[in-house]
Amino acid sequence: TSMVPVLFVETLRLLREQHPNVHPKLQLIQGPQLQTRLENGTIDVAIHTDISVNKKSSLIYKELSKCPIVCVGQPEYLDPERTSYSLEELKCLPLVICRPTSLSPDIASLQWDLTKGRRMQDLYFCEDIESLLFLVQARYGIAVLPDIVVPPDFCCKRFPVSVPSISFGAYYRPNQPGNIIDNFISILLQQLSQC
Repeated sequence: TSMVPVLFVETLRLLREQHPNVHPKLQLIQGPQLQTRLENGTIDVAIHTDISVNKKSSLIYKELSKCPIVCVGQPEYLDPERTSYSLEELKCLPLVICRPTSLSPDIASLQWDLTKGRRMQDLYFCEDIESLLFLVQARYGIAVLPDIVVPPDFCCKRFPVSVPSISFGAYYRPNQPGNIIDNFISILLQQLSQC
């Protein structure tokens, strides 16, 4: 998603300096497939918000940062004089939402709560975050998302929402050969600390 590629560019450049023979293969994988693909070794590391993994799973989760939740929208929906919004204040605004599998369970639940009691004509559904951001820019409504998925140069207003931040981090299998995954996570942590 949006901010993640910005972080990855420099992270991957630095990783290449340390491990010139690594050939990354980047993929967007929806939530339900993530755990399975990690466990069966078809992917080595996944960067995601904290998701519920099967308790029997041996996957390791390394938190990289806490990510605040924001609402984004055009000035006709969000007052530029405000500093934040509560969920209750957002319930009267047109809402653009994503398919739940494109989001972490916490955000999907939050979006679902915001849809309750709304008229269908005040809801706009999207397959992915990129489509959602297009509709927000086109003034269809507001969206509530983790701040890290909203591009830094996104041309809409962005305000914190008064809900707890969510965890953003890396999932990987234990005991992977070599130290490439550890180096990758270390470099990514350095890049996040500079944001």
